[in-house]
Amino acid sequence: AVLGPTHASTLGSISNLASSLLAMGKHGEAEKWQRHVLVTREVMLGKMHPETLQSVYSLALMLQETGRHQEAEPLLRRAAEGREEVLGLNHPDTLTAVSSLAVLLQATGQMDEAEGTHWRALTGRE
Repeated sequence: AVLGPTHASTLGSISNLASSLLAMGKHGEAEKWQRHVLVTREVMLGKMHPETLQSVYSLALMLQETGRHQEAEPLLRRAAEGREEVLGLNHPDTLTAVSSLAVLLQATGQMDEAEGTHWRALTGRE
């Protein structure tokens, strides 16, 4: 291995592989690799590093896409709150996570919170 298993480029490649596996319908394998990237980034970079928060967000979307909303919700909240703290209230990545959380809340029938969260994303983008 030229770069090693914990190098940022290696982890990025693994995350891309996980996305491809998900698109191919290999949900279990995709989730395994995405969780591997998340855990490795947590250990190497810390729980609040932007790349770690991206892994949290990616795993949340993967779970949401496979209908596992209850597992995805706390991860989306973590991604949105973490990005808000690290990147700022109106950073595009923060607002993307907030918007994704709003969509999930709406899909799970949490309409009042979904509306407020949609407004939060919109206000940040205006």
